[in-house]
Amino acid sequence: MKHRILALKGADCPSCVFTIEYSGRKLKGVEDVYVNISTHKIHVDFQGDDNTVLEGIRNIVRKLGYSAKILTDD
Repeated sequence: MKHRILALKGADCPSCVFTIEYSGRKLKGVEDVYVNISTHKIHVDFQGDDNTVLEGIRNIVRKLGYSAKILTDD
């Protein structure tokens, strides 16, 4: 299992957090997505290809009108 953290810019409403978490968990290989709105970070636990999963999360965030940047690669 891999764990990555993304910085979330702009989102601060509970509805957006729910959408990111709910939609992110539907992506293939994703085990869990947790958004910490106070630190503006998205935590993703997954198996599989980093690019596919992380771009999927970033696309969800972009559709909401915000942005996310990958912080960790370990």
